Amino acid sequence: MNAVFLFAACGALSASTASISPRHPHPTRLRASRCPLLAESSGSFASVVVACGDSFDERLAWLCSLQGVDGSPLLRVEEIGPADAPSYVRIAGAGTSMILTRDGPAAPLVLRLPSLVPHPDTAEMPIGCRAQPMALDPCDFVDRALPPPLAPLESLFDAAAPSEVIISRASGEGAQWGVGRAGMLYRDLVPSRAGGALIASHIRIPGGGPVPDYVHFHRVQFQLIVCLAGWVEVVYEGQGQPFVLRRGDFVTQPPMIRHRVLSSSEGLEVLEIGAPATHATLADHEHLLPITSLTAADDGATLADATANRLPNTTLFGGQRFVHSIYEEAMRAPAARVEDGIAWRESSVLAATEGLVHVAHGAALSMGEGAVLSNEGAAEGAQDGAVELEGFAPPPDGSLARGGTGLAHDAAHLTIAFVTRGSATLACIERDSNEMRLDHLERADCATLPAGRPARWLKPTADFEVITVAFLKSEAAREAAARAAALEEVMQMDLYEQQS
Repeated sequence: MNAVFLFAACGALSASTASISPRHPHPTRLRASRCPLLAESSGSFASVVVACGDSFDERLAWLCSLQGVDGSPLLRVEEIGPADAPSYVRIAGAGTSMILTRDGPAAPLVLRLPSLVPHPDTAEMPIGCRAQPMALDPCDFVDRALPPPLAPLESLFDAAAPSEVIISRASGEGAQWGVGRAGMLYRDLVPSRAGGALIASHIRIPGGGPVPDYVHFHRVQFQLIVCLAGWVEVVYEGQGQPFVLRRGDFVTQPPMIRHRVLSSSEGLEVLEIGAPATHATLADHEHLLPITSLTAADDGATLADATANRLPNTTLFGGQRFVHSIYEEAMRAPAARVEDGIAWRESSVLAATEGLVHVAHGAALSMGEGAVLSNEGAAEGAQDGAVELEGFAPPPDGSLARGGTGLAHDAAHLTIAFVTRGSATLACIERDSNEMRLDHLERADCATLPAGRPARWLKPTADFEVITVAFLKSEAAREAAARAAALEEVMQMDLYEQQS
């Protein structure tokens, strides 16, 4: 019961099949290991035990015949016994250690080999053994500041982007929750995964406390974590000391950025959106987080150096900048626009992702456009934002009306709208009938709007809040990125003038 779900994936080894995967992506390392540990006793490290039965001798000979790139043995015998009639043997190399035994029946053995290693002849493989090539991952050879060489999201969206509005309920008859790892509760907000383009999940974690996480990273093109309830303590590469995400705060996790979850509260809830839907999570045990540099204080105590683990905010990870949005700070900013009684505030995600994703926050309009909503309560004096439906229809020239996210919906492959507080009615146009569709959404309900679907919010409650995440099409993305960069430059200049 912890928050390791945010940044870690776990796998399982089949009970009936031993699957060994030596993973040395760099060509110069594809050879038998010279690790000193291999000379130690078998109790010094872990090995996979494979029952071989009557094929013990045949399997041992085959495994020892495998060669590395330079022709040296890929695996070699490190321990065998008893000498007069061996019943077990430990072989190791290329980052793999296994113990073969004469126990029966023989278990299937699957050995995954790096692609540059000579692939053994299938006809020479003992019965029950298979060798699978493991292709080199192009991400291993790309500068981490550059976008990872993954399949373009554009092609995935074009193939299977949803064409109808998807409503996901957090409670009631339509709610669909599943129990995941460690008792965590998962709700899949976009079951189709948009053809593999993205995954969106509402996750609840009953327990809290320290999280047994490790430093790791993801091979993704976009990842957003929004804290919906409770808190979670995290630390990110280049972002200084650990910090806490509270209700309404969010971060983007750029591709390849190293990070770690440290602790969480009970009742933590998060919204997690990642693209593509299926992506790799890799550990980086050599990268230490948090990084603490201690300095002496006047009273003799030691203080953490705030500059430790701090990189310029222009640093790129996978072609993107890290974004940490603090709710109360964001709500102090004036709204960028007001629509249907809702004040919309832009985030810096659009510029940070080079126009890939647009993230905005909408809140019911209060007494003033710049009113602050605290983490604990709703805005006071908010007015009912009810509007009439008259005139809400596609324009006669065939162009699309602006949507409830503040973006023209034909500019996005899809838009996810997640209600974080209060309630409102989402009105949109049905694709085939061209008639009005009305869906009343409450806290934690979610709507996924396809491209070309005008929408607006009706009758928001005084405490209504919603976060929208729109994946933009290529042309729209380029234009939006240019506008966002220009706006950010103007804002920086205004801030500089105010401080001068």
